[in-house]
Amino acid sequence: MTFQWHRIKRLEREGIIKKYVALVEAEKVEKGLIFFCDITLKEHTKEIDHQFVIDITASKYVCECYNISGEYNFRLKVMVKDIKHYQDFVFNDLGSIKTLEMPKIHLRV
Repeated sequence: MTFQWHRIKRLEREGIIKKYVALVEAEKVEKGLIFFCDITLKEHTKEIDHQFVIDITASKYVCECYNISGEYNFRLKVMVKDIKHYQDFVFNDLGSIKTLEMPKIHLRV
C-alpha cells in the first residue's frame, strides 16, 4: 500500500472524504436535454410542500429538486432525451400535480 492510499483511507475514516461520485455523459445515457423548472405552488404549507416533493421526485426525469425562497417555491433540474420526453414531463408529470401554479421553464443550451 502506498502513502497516498493510507492518506485517503485516513481521510475517509475522519469523514473528510464523504463519498465518491461518477460524472455521466448525459447524451450517452439519452438525457441530453437539460432544463430548469421554477415552481410556484397555489398554497404553501408544510404538508403541501412535502406532498409536492414526493410527487415530483417520482418522475423519472427529475434529477434534482430544491426548496427555494423568493418568487418561487421550488427549482427542479430535469433531464430528458428529447422534446418528446420534455412534453411528456410537462403534460403528464407536472400536469398531474393539482397544487401547481404555472411553472417557469429555462432550457439549457
